[in-house]
Amino acid sequence: MEFQVRSPRGEFVVDLLQRTCACGRWQLSGIPCSHAISCILHNKDKPENYVDSCYHMDTYMMSYAYPIHAHNDANQWPKSTMPPLQAPKFDRRKRGRRQTKRRKEAWELEVQRKDKQGIPIVALSKEGGKQHCSVCGKNGHNKRFHTTRSDSTTANDTLVEPTGNRKVHFFVHFLVRPEY
Repeated sequence: MEFQVRSPRGEFVVDLLQRTCACGRWQLSGIPCSHAISCILHNKDKPENYVDSCYHMDTYMMSYAYPIHAHNDANQWPKSTMPPLQAPKFDRRKRGRRQTKRRKEAWELEVQRKDKQGIPIVALSKEGGKQHCSVCGKNGHNKRFHTTRSDSTTANDTLVEPTGNRKVHFFVHFLVRPEY
């Protein structure tokens, strides 16, 4: 038996034989919705007769008809030969705002400066670049730390002993003119 019910939310089709309503609440819960109840009362029937069988007292009593047996403490359970279960790794999210732009290379970084007249000057940054010594040409140190950071001693280097309480050894590099 089908009915068309008008409500403030729209018009809904209710089928009492299939126990369906167009709003979908009756199918989801098993309990007749307000549209279905108005149709049931129009037929002079009881809404309790249209409730799903899972809500009946007989079904409830049948589910608890079997006894629930007590069990021993977990310490008395038989030991398993399987390896213990491992909890999944929990990765914490990093604090702060996520980076949306890619990290630029050293040659891509630009420094904005202004000269005396206020005209912007675009210059490349030295960040991320490799430094090299202007004396020996090796990477890893510059001219300032050339004497203390020399990687290898050559015949032209001599070791100078520290004076006083200083415990620092450093190298003095003598320049030798090439012979022509």
